Amino acid sequence: MDYQKLILKKLLDKYEKSKVYSNQTTQSRRILAKVAEFKKVDFEDFEQKSAFFEALEALKQLELLDFNWMPFEAGNLLKEIWLNQELTHIQRAYSYIGVKSTYGAFEEMVSLITAYEFTAYEWMAQFKMELLEKFNKTGKFGQVLFPDQGVNRRLIQCLIELDKLAYKAVHERVFSAKVFGDSKLFQNEIKSRLTVLIKRYNDVEEGEDLMSYVGLFSNPELIYFCGPVKIEFQNGVLEGSVFQNEGAVLIGTYVSEIIQITAEQNINYVISVENRATYELMIKTRPQEVLLLYHGGFAGEIKRAFFECIFSNFPDAAYYHWSDLDLGGVRILKALKQLIPVVKPLLMNETVLNAYRDFTTPLAKNYHDKIKNLLQREEDADVLDILMTLDRYALRLEQEHIEVSEAYARIFEEQ
Repeated sequence: MDYQKLILKKLLDKYEKSKVYSNQTTQSRRILAKVAEFKKVDFEDFEQKSAFFEALEALKQLELLDFNWMPFEAGNLLKEIWLNQELTHIQRAYSYIGVKSTYGAFEEMVSLITAYEFTAYEWMAQFKMELLEKFNKTGKFGQVLFPDQGVNRRLIQCLIELDKLAYKAVHERVFSAKVFGDSKLFQNEIKSRLTVLIKRYNDVEEGEDLMSYVGLFSNPELIYFCGPVKIEFQNGVLEGSVFQNEGAVLIGTYVSEIIQITAEQNINYVISVENRATYELMIKTRPQEVLLLYHGGFAGEIKRAFFECIFSNFPDAAYYHWSDLDLGGVRILKALKQLIPVVKPLLMNETVLNAYRDFTTPLAKNYHDKIKNLLQREEDADVLDILMTLDRYALRLEQEHIEVSEAYARIFEEQ
């Protein structure tokens, strides 16, 4: 048995649980261990006992620790052992047993994430802030990250690379091979942890493809739309009018091949809809001059490119977006306004909330706090109006509870 390693590991474990560790300073109170804590050593066995004491003497000579004996029992009964708390000696202790300081591992990750400024994903910037706050207070990451520091480092690296892509759609395996040199590492090690973070910082719906929140996909993205449009590609044409009863589906990889989109008749209104069930109900009563787009919970690069293509081909249409009246709906609307500045919220206001109040859900405190934080820095009038409604009533409303006929009635009323 390597008694020196056993002794130092016990003391260093205690050190990492102390305030000395979190503050990275020395203090008068000793970090010490009692003989009874070394359960792997049989102190009744002369050889084990002697080897343990020899290891102590050697470590004392190296100035890594010190110890004392029970009164009148020097060389026979050990009282306690304590660590040399000078930071240089602590680092030597880690090196001596070939173990990397947990604080050192944390420091590497902190340096990595501090050096990068998240710009594409607001929630990643929030995660960074919380991570650094936790580290500065405790010297650890606590529940902000996971127990395995190697996985944590790769997860942080993953977030940075995703932010650099800024919504660009990439296959999971291609991304994994490029970032980690292993096409399966993301799937096997990182994906489940990334899913936890996405859920923690985003208002997600049950069953959503959460990887679409960061532009990753394992299967090609599908674009759902319904209306009398003709999409011209380099090698053919998709006639939307053929699918007006059920709506059409376009494989996302073909979006980059679109030459132009025209209409057999005027497209006066374009409505994007967050919820799939609501979108399908709206197809049944869709007026001819309306083009419906299924948005879903988050638009990756491909869907964003399709929406931009629609806007560039029909710049004179009136654009609306209908989402749940909640934080997720706000975020979708904000992102959509970056692509289509003229888009207006549909049925996402105080009047609708009050009309369907029996179907609303109270906001949890942490959820409400997020809304208050957004209110402080929001400038768009439409978004501000929704946020103030959510803040005032502390309620949220899912769009499935609203009659789809109201959506069409509202846009025609405004003209």
